[in-house]
Amino acid sequence: MSIAVSLVMMSILFVVFSSFHIGVGDEYSEMEKYIKACGGVAPALGDYLVKYLSLQHFEFNVEAYLTGKGTYMKHFFTTFRFVLATLFFIVVFNLIISYYRIKNRRKRNIIGLILTSISTVHTLIFIAGMILIFKIIEPPFWGFILIIGLSNSIFKEFYSDMNNELDRIMTEKYVQRAVAWGYSRMRYAFPDIIVSFTRLLSSKFPLLLSSTFIIEHFSPGYHGLASDLILGIAEHDYFLVMSVTGVFVFISTFVYNIGKLPALIDPR
Repeated sequence: MSIAVSLVMMSILFVVFSSFHIGVGDEYSEMEKYIKACGGVAPALGDYLVKYLSLQHFEFNVEAYLTGKGTYMKHFFTTFRFVLATLFFIVVFNLIISYYRIKNRRKRNIIGLILTSISTVHTLIFIAGMILIFKIIEPPFWGFILIIGLSNSIFKEFYSDMNNELDRIMTEKYVQRAVAWGYSRMRYAFPDIIVSFTRLLSSKFPLLLSSTFIIEHFSPGYHGLASDLILGIAEHDYFLVMSVTGVFVFISTFVYNIGKLPALIDPR
């Protein structure tokens, strides 16, 4: 499904971009030259999709990456290092807060409420405050992780949804029966919690990508796929725009479908 959605998006973008600048002036863009060389839009689209599937439009090979030639691959790792590190931060921090909330049998946690309030601030405001107030032009990697995790309501939504799920799970009859038998509440409910976590993580993934884009744009030291996308748009490099878009569409769809795996494995 992820591959199919990605191919459909690439086809739409290719057809749209193929109409730009065609027959205007004597200068031809790279896409126009490519279409002329293939003998039309349809043959060019077919050739492009074949190359896209075989990763010929990317530097997706280990040798290129190790020799320093795989620029696209390096940018891919930069972007998803931000995303994965932020996911780890959000999950671990939420688990700690929620564990102590449930252990102390409280409805809400004061630390969680403070962080969810902070989380409503937009990423751009965080960056502006960092530069204007704290005079920090280039914060360390962990600083960016905190900004991504605590902005754009990412932490707020994850914390709220996760606690609602935990409250639901903890009031299930099978959990109450386990407690009556003397079992640990958290240990007995753990499989159900993991299923809920999987769904939540897959649904919040696009939000993390959008915040990562903003961070990369304002951070010269961290060039990721967002930098490639902006460069492609500025220089009318439609192949670069399509390549980056295709990667994001594929990964976002793939992660979204991961959230459906528990229901497919166990329909109950």
